[in-house]
Amino acid sequence: RLPKGSIMGLIGENGAGKSTTMKAILNLIQIDRGEIEILGRGMDTDGKLLKEEIGVVFDEMNFYETMTPEKIGKVCARAYSNWEQREYENYLRHFSLPVKQEIKEFSRGMQVKLCLAVALSHHAKLLILDEATAFADPDNEAKVQKAFTKLSAGKTVIMIAHRLSSVVDADRICVLKDGGIVEQGTHEALLLSLIHIPSPRDKRQS
Repeated sequence: RLPKGSIMGLIGENGAGKSTTMKAILNLIQIDRGEIEILGRGMDTDGKLLKEEIGVVFDEMNFYETMTPEKIGKVCARAYSNWEQREYENYLRHFSLPVKQEIKEFSRGMQVKLCLAVALSHHAKLLILDEATAFADPDNEAKVQKAFTKLSAGKTVIMIAHRLSSVVDADRICVLKDGGIVEQGTHEALLLSLIHIPSPRDKRQS
């Protein structure tokens, strides 16, 4: 459960289940068991509307590389019923993104900022950031995290990452291993417990 307006960090190694969890939330895969509710509703009951209320920043650019931010704005205006073009343009200026330049010429950091501008411009209530700061060196990573936290104030956020250092601003952090949650808590508490985290299989055996 993720309280409204809070930030959850979801961390783990490759294969831990982070991407599977995100795909399940977005209704991109069929789950074997359990239920997922977003904003009190199931994705199968009102999937199209719920997807408008979810903003996603993937670890890879999901627009055609020959598109420009200007063209992306026009596409999104048709795709989202609550799209705010003026707000989108403000974010582009805030991130210093050239509106007429093809995104294939953007750096990784610029691409992430563009995806974030899109996610924030259709009034998404849930924001999912998938390895959004993986491109940054440690010094710049902290700056990007602070920007994300400030811009997403009041929204519910899931930050997916490999490293604990990438989710410093999260209210609660869940550590995944072998497809299950093996540890959760604040950043400070997990720093003390991450020396060795047993897998769910280890816990059953013990």
